[in-house]
Amino acid sequence: MESAREKQPTAPHVLIFPLPVQGLVNSMFRLADALSTDGSDAGLHVTFLNTDHNHGLLCNFSSSHARLSRCPLFRFRSIPDGLPADNPRSLPHFLELMHSLRTRSVEPYREILRGGENEGWPPVTCVVVDGFIPFAVDAAQELGIPAIVSRTVSAASLWQLERFRFQVSIPSFSAPVTSLD
Repeated sequence: MESAREKQPTAPHVLIFPLPVQGLVNSMFRLADALSTDGSDAGLHVTFLNTDHNHGLLCNFSSSHARLSRCPLFRFRSIPDGLPADNPRSLPHFLELMHSLRTRSVEPYREILRGGENEGWPPVTCVVVDGFIPFAVDAAQELGIPAIVSRTVSAASLWQLERFRFQVSIPSFSAPVTSLD
């Protein structure tokens, strides 16, 4: 027998989880902002998930945090990255951050996906995660939540890829490739 919750249509709720690196957080934050602005008429709920460390920076150094906190269908959530507060999170320490996220952030992330902090919000119906966080996709799929993988890159990175393309000789094939063996 179905419960009343299963019979009711679920309001759309997207959770956005960027890789906790400044440029990537900024790009995903802009996406969250756009979705919360453009999707509010459709009842789209947006949760922006960040690490505790980056959430603190966002609260202290961004006026966008205060503005979006007033939007009724937008909310911020954070999870620990597993590193001590005084541990650097700069590029030379990237692998340490990734290992810590993979080993210490999975369960808090799953708890948010399960609805442990819903506070009257609908359950998460879709996640948008950075491609460098595969555990986020795995956890969403385990819970039956669709995941969209996004790779946010800077304009400089796109320019480098475009320049590199012209420096590498790529043979053309007259017949389609049918096997990779």
